[in-house]
Amino acid sequence: RRSSDLVERRMGKSRRALLTQLARNKGFRVDTELSESVTHIVSENNSGDEVLAFVEKQSTVSGERLSAAALVDITWFTDSMGAGRLLEIETRHRLQVKSVFSAGASSAAIPTYACQRRTTLNNHNKVLTDALKILAENAEYYESVGRYLAFTRVSSILKSLPYAVTSVDSLRGFPGLGEHCRKVIEEILEDGVCQEVESVTQSQRYQTLTLFTSIFGVGVKTAEKWYKEQHQTLADLRASQIRFTKEQQVGLQYYEDLTTPVTRAEADMIRKTVEEAVYRYLPGAVITLAGGFRRGKETGHDVDFLITHPEEGKEKGLVTKVIQHMASQGLMLYSDEIGNSYQKCRKQETSKFDHFERCFTIVKLNQ
Repeated sequence: RRSSDLVERRMGKSRRALLTQLARNKGFRVDTELSESVTHIVSENNSGDEVLAFVEKQSTVSGERLSAAALVDITWFTDSMGAGRLLEIETRHRLQVKSVFSAGASSAAIPTYACQRRTTLNNHNKVLTDALKILAENAEYYESVGRYLAFTRVSSILKSLPYAVTSVDSLRGFPGLGEHCRKVIEEILEDGVCQEVESVTQSQRYQTLTLFTSIFGVGVKTAEKWYKEQHQTLADLRASQIRFTKEQQVGLQYYEDLTTPVTRAEADMIRKTVEEAVYRYLPGAVITLAGGFRRGKETGHDVDFLITHPEEGKEKGLVTKVIQHMASQGLMLYSDEIGNSYQKCRKQETSKFDHFERCFTIVKLNQ
């Protein structure tokens, strides 16, 4: 569903609130903050560059999000309200942008560290990042840490770009772009494929290790060991005399389910199940959906929750109770729980977040 965000700069807080309420009364969706769901950014008496600069200063969004939303003048918004529906955007409605967020952005606009770059929902360079991912995986299989990091770093930057790269020259000076990655990108842009990537994907070793490492509980060293023992398929493993760990047993038993993406509807079902269990033991707790689904993704590999309570200490022991309750309902297929060690680390200056109770689980849904 399409949504708008009104930029407060030069509009004023009161006028923004009034227009927001009027629009909502007419059935329009207007968000109070710029999020991944916003499709139109509405401004009054501002240029496109001024809007970008203002929103960046507010630290609520970065360039890649802005590139996915339409920057429009207030006239489009008022015309749409008058018509009772969202109108098609005409040239006169669009705000012109000349900043570094347009295609061919300066390398100065790209933060060096991944934690400084906003995670995007739309990858404009998927062909390139898929190729680099394959090379990164293959480097990891050969324990080449340097090459693995080089491929993953460049892939991360390409994912963050708000435009599709059409020339390798536009990447000159980008953080971490070495000669090898540059040649791979250039070959794909010119020929549509990279021969090195094609060679890797056709390798039996790469195919087998990729399959085995996709099994829950299996790392590269274990996958390599099984490959050297002449195992190449899941059927080979299941028919073997290998003594699997508990995690590997679960990974093989539920392989098809675990490698199938989780949908948003399923994430919502899991959230409701967790909420019911949490509220049973700790009313007043807050369960927050985190990870990719919080950012607006429609599918994901897992579902992340953060459970908090306004009163510190109330949450202690909660995870164990929730797990036991869900297990009694026949919903728990696997769980790995780590207890609370927060008090032991309180006087240390390092991050304390990972010292709270946490648990990795595999649950089943009652359809």
